Amino acid sequence: MQAGDIVAAIDLGTSRTAYAYTVVGREHIWLGVPDSPDDDRNVERKTLTAVLMQRCDEDEAEGGWRVAGFGDTAEEDYLTAKADEAEEDRGSLVLFKFFKMELYQGGREQRARMDVDEPTAKAVGGEVLPMIFVVSKAIEYIKNQILDRVSMIAQEDDARLMWVVTVPAIWSNFGKRFMRAASHRAGLIADENDMQGLKLCLEPEAACLAVESSNQGVGSWHPGDKIMVLDCGGGTIDITSHLVESSDPLQLSELAEPCGGAWGSSIVDTRFKAFLQACEEFFDNASGGMTRLEGTHELFAVTVEWERQKTRLARGASLRVSIGDIADLLELSPREIEELRKLHNDPKPKELHVGGTRRNLVLPPALVESFFRGAITAIKDEVATQLSTPDLHDLCYIYMVGGFCASPLLQDAIREEFDDPGRDLKVVVAPRPGLAVVTGAALFGARGTGAFVSRKARLTYGVRGSRRFDHNDPEHVCREEQAVVLGDGSRVLHYFRPVVEKGGDVPVGHVVEKPLVPMHEAQVFVGLHLLVTRQEAVLYLKDMGVLVQEIASVRVPVDHAVPLRERGVEVRMEFGGTEIAVSCYKQHDGDKLLDAKVDFLEDFDPGALEGDVDGDDHRNTNGVYDGEDEPNPSPYSR
Repeated sequence: MQAGDIVAAIDLGTSRTAYAYTVVGREHIWLGVPDSPDDDRNVERKTLTAVLMQRCDEDEAEGGWRVAGFGDTAEEDYLTAKADEAEEDRGSLVLFKFFKMELYQGGREQRARMDVDEPTAKAVGGEVLPMIFVVSKAIEYIKNQILDRVSMIAQEDDARLMWVVTVPAIWSNFGKRFMRAASHRAGLIADENDMQGLKLCLEPEAACLAVESSNQGVGSWHPGDKIMVLDCGGGTIDITSHLVESSDPLQLSELAEPCGGAWGSSIVDTRFKAFLQACEEFFDNASGGMTRLEGTHELFAVTVEWERQKTRLARGASLRVSIGDIADLLELSPREIEELRKLHNDPKPKELHVGGTRRNLVLPPALVESFFRGAITAIKDEVATQLSTPDLHDLCYIYMVGGFCASPLLQDAIREEFDDPGRDLKVVVAPRPGLAVVTGAALFGARGTGAFVSRKARLTYGVRGSRRFDHNDPEHVCREEQAVVLGDGSRVLHYFRPVVEKGGDVPVGHVVEKPLVPMHEAQVFVGLHLLVTRQEAVLYLKDMGVLVQEIASVRVPVDHAVPLRERGVEVRMEFGGTEIAVSCYKQHDGDKLLDAKVDFLEDFDPGALEGDVDGDDHRNTNGVYDGEDEPNPSPYSR
């Protein structure tokens, strides 16, 4: 990127969404949210990740659906339309919320997916659409709004536009590949493998750049200092830790594998909704049926007010909930509401009693704080686990970012547990924590990736090699049943050849090259399997207890227009970046092969999955014979 070029970043979060854009060479970053007229000076929080889709003719929109709205107003528009539409029109509008969690750890079915078209998104009313269709349509909708705004600030007619899309640090390679594929289908890039036109940015790393840019405590950073970014969003918690290699220019190396879990603010929402459901049971008894309340504006208004207040609630604060509209809908008198309140309170300790007068409920501090307790405890436990590791004993800063970190209850809990002047550890809440990720994502694109110089490998990556079966080798003889017969009648044993080892420091841009050579004249494809394992000292793939998982496969057509000896292909795998990049080149002339097919599989729990990575056809699956040499591990493995 050069001065005058434009970077546009999309932070399509699990629960909330925003975008940002900037001109390379200028300091200002413009912020925006979909379907909002506000300019960046008035953007204080992200909008809901809610996609309203309308059924239409196939000719009108690909797939028979179009995006009719996005964000805070989408749910209200949906409820209004559902209340007004005729019975025969039901189903013409569907609302998708919280759908991105389907990309975390196998989704609803808790299984590894093999294709980006496999995951599905379930709408509020039960309608199911392909997940990638919903996500790509949402990105396309946001893209078009960004382009309208970017056109007003572009200073050069030939200015290039780079896109940045954020992803959680704890996502698998499959989740990252999914977002790249969805962005491609949304029109952000013409070639799915265009790593320059679209960059994926890890959310806590983006926030780290935003923190550095805002000078929040950064003035005291020195080479050798260690920092942690605690990114608490709506769906997941992401934690990354970095060593400051240089403060000018900023260079950071990763100290530990990203960690976290599904402990975002949605856990708090679930607890609050459980309370509402308990109230609904009392209303149900009083009104003779709750079906009148479900999916209504009255109930929606309560959840909107909760969303507005939840990240403002401080310790010792009560929460006032107006139920006047619900009472009117269910035709409940003030006396009946008071009777219901008493019925709710009688079996509970006094500190959990719900107060209020007439048409209001006042939730006591103990009840309010109970909604937050599970999520906060899980977050504290994870941070404590990280701090117990030797590499993080002398941590200097914990930076709190993400929308959930706006909560005073969470801030106080983290400060009380970890802010420790005695060990020079300081907890810092980023300014506008909910916008730190999207702001940093724009910086990530404008500055380039130079701030992050190395990352920890969270798994051991390797490829499958083949060794000629040797009757004189005891190691081979005891594994004779594992030998695979090739097309020429010879036998081989398949082994695991590591290229990057778990826990190793992998420099950004570290390239591993692997030659693929067709074994006979009739071979149509050559291929390679990228494998992962959490185990140490894995060698022969068929040994008892060996657990490996295939996470990527490369399939390249053989060029029969050249002699057999010139049909080799070189596969280049780039590690250390936000995502693994795979490209293929002809060995005889170095030209890049655009028709090479690379598929990423989900690797959400490699230690628990045991599959046959060899496949059924052993003749051409690998397409390369490695001979008798020992594996040649990466110099960056340890």
